[in-house]
Amino acid sequence: MFAWCLQGNHYHLAVRTGVVSLDRPMRSLQQRVTRGVNLRRREYGPLWQGRYKAKLVEDQRYLDQLLIYIHLNPVVAGIVDDPARYRWSGHLELLGKVKKPITDVDEVLRVFGTTRRSARAAYVRRLKGSFEDEWIGEEPGRLPWWRLGRPAKGEDEDPEAAIRERRDREELGPEWRPTIEAEDFIARGAAWLGVDIAELRSRRRAE
Repeated sequence: MFAWCLQGNHYHLAVRTGVVSLDRPMRSLQQRVTRGVNLRRREYGPLWQGRYKAKLVEDQRYLDQLLIYIHLNPVVAGIVDDPARYRWSGHLELLGKVKKPITDVDEVLRVFGTTRRSARAAYVRRLKGSFEDEWIGEEPGRLPWWRLGRPAKGEDEDPEAAIRERRDREELGPEWRPTIEAEDFIARGAAWLGVDIAELRSRRRAE
């Protein structure tokens, strides 16, 4: 988890994709939230207006903007005047104010600096300076990173398509797989098992 923000009628997440399709955890998340809300309200039926929308962000510059956009969302919406005063986001986690963060704090701070102290300072400066950026108050569909690779007019955007395409590019074919000699393989296996190779050979001869 890189960033998150929960508001009254929507939420924003920035997550790193992995082997598991993003659709599975997102579907599980929305189902669990729906059940919890319906139980408290004693209601039935869907909670969300539709399927979540996702965009793959690979450019470092756009990742920077995405993190800032998510954490400034409550400020832009007029809920608070300082993101540090908003409880339901990952901003306080990046500042080190939360004991058990759900954000991968160190991974996010690497976007802004080489040490925690310098990265946090750079993050706060970037946050404050972003109020002058034209995109900060835009709807998601009009954000700089969202407009990249947009499908043709009339076509629906598949949130998983770009992720699958990147995963396919990263998969290595047989010709790219590292090779290992048989003796080296045996040596590594013996070391891992704590077995002496000479002893193995002597047992083999005895048989």
